[in-house]
Amino acid sequence: MRPHDNLCFLQDVPHLFKSVKKAVITNQIIYLPDDIVREGNLPTNVVKASHLKDLVNKDGKFELRAAPRLTDDALKPQHFATMRVSNARAVVSQRTSTDLQSLALETQDPSYITTGWFVKHINRWFDLMTSRCPQLALRKSNEEKYLDAISHLKKPLSCLNV
Repeated sequence: MRPHDNLCFLQDVPHLFKSVKKAVITNQIIYLPDDIVREGNLPTNVVKASHLKDLVNKDGKFELRAAPRLTDDALKPQHFATMRVSNARAVVSQRTSTDLQSLALETQDPSYITTGWFVKHINRWFDLMTSRCPQLALRKSNEEKYLDAISHLKKPLSCLNV
């Protein structure tokens, strides 16, 4: 026994990513800290799961959809569905973020912008953490991109409590 040693347990990136998606869907609302709202120049501090549901309802009417993998099933917190990274990727993606921005303009409701920003932020975090592509990977061949990526990764996500 070594009482001076500590054990730390961390989730791996895919599990943490799925936990973030599940936190949004399960809690329905996530409140962002004021410093993130100011830094992101966001209209509200609220990320809502209902915005994602609105997007599914709007897109479901059309054959060609901006976020084709975003479906009702991807938003349902069923046990086995939550284990799939592909379901989390369907919700937290660049396409979903872009479609939420468009929905904000279409409905004249700026609160969609905050949810879109959050989705984009988490998507970029996941891309940076799991990238095997030289253009996205954390490497110093392009110092400006490297510093931008590190800056993005240092932004606090403690508001999630996942």
